Amino acid sequence: MHEGLDFPNLDPVALDLGFLAIRWYSLAYIFGILGAWFLLRKMSVFSKSVFTVLKIDDFLLWGMLGILIGGRLGYVLFYNLP
Repeated sequence: MHEGLDFPNLDPVALDLGFLAIRWYSLAYIFGILGAWFLLRKMSVFSKSVFTVLKIDDFLLWGMLGILIGGRLGYVLFYNLP
């Protein structure tokens, strides 16, 4: 009988350039934000919505700032409070 699940031992760093380490979760953020930006712009053009390209760009800019500030604030509050 097998006790629990075996998970692969993956390196959290996707690309290490020496002075810069790009992690997998940062790639997920980048592709997620770029994908949302692309899809929202296409949807606004084809569906004649009330959201203009400028409003979509502003929304995603504030969303990215919220992700960065909220992620850092959450890290400090939950893992590194002292």
